[in-house]
Amino acid sequence: MPKFSVVLVEPKYEGNIGSVARVMKNLGFQELILVNPPQISKEARIMAMHGVDILENSIVVNNFKKIRGWFDFLVATTAIVAGDRNPMRTPVFPEDLLNSLDVEGDIALVFGREDYGLYN
Repeated sequence: MPKFSVVLVEPKYEGNIGSVARVMKNLGFQELILVNPPQISKEARIMAMHGVDILENSIVVNNFKKIRGWFDFLVATTAIVAGDRNPMRTPVFPEDLLNSLDVEGDIALVFGREDYGLYN
């Protein structure tokens, strides 16, 4: 059975980090990795609710490159579907994801910044 982790790359708002921890708790995910986050304080803990343990046990790193080798498979997200701008990438819609993955091991769900996502 694969092990899922959630990675937030340079999140801007600590409340959003807390909200992600809350959702993770509700869905049974345990490992939250924060890449270069803002300081975590009261707002994040309030938003985390019962997921505060996930927030408090999160792993903080300063560079995304540092964690890429920790996983067997990375799933990154985007809100933009472009034509030929980036031919190496093909979007996979959530409903098709389960049918297309046959991966065991450690899987990271990677989310970029709130304002402009992940760098190429």
